[in-house]
Amino acid sequence: MGRLWKNIDEDILTENDLMSLAKCHNVVVFRKERFKKYDTITFRCSQYRRFTKCQYQVKAKVFHDGIYQTFCSQHHEHESFENSIVPVEVRSVIRDLALNGLNVGQIRKKMEMLHPVISLL
Repeated sequence: MGRLWKNIDEDILTENDLMSLAKCHNVVVFRKERFKKYDTITFRCSQYRRFTKCQYQVKAKVFHDGIYQTFCSQHHEHESFENSIVPVEVRSVIRDLALNGLNVGQIRKKMEMLHPVISLL
């Protein structure tokens, strides 16, 4: 099933207004794309590295005549590690590795070396 987008009813007149909206929604620029009639800017949760389950996104269509359309999908899902089935000491190691900027593959390899008994998805 694809992502469901909801229209954001806010008056966006300039790029500064768009950046203010992004700050209010706690998102950062993820991707920019150019099409014939408009450009799109996709934003994702600014804490996506810390809360990997968070799929919240905001998308802005910027038409070449200066009109902005904004949409959002999902919701912020900032569930803490305490709700996980992984032991506390392992969760803290994973959190520290993620905060140090390692990606999912690098964390998996590191955890396989440190805790070979625990299988991670």
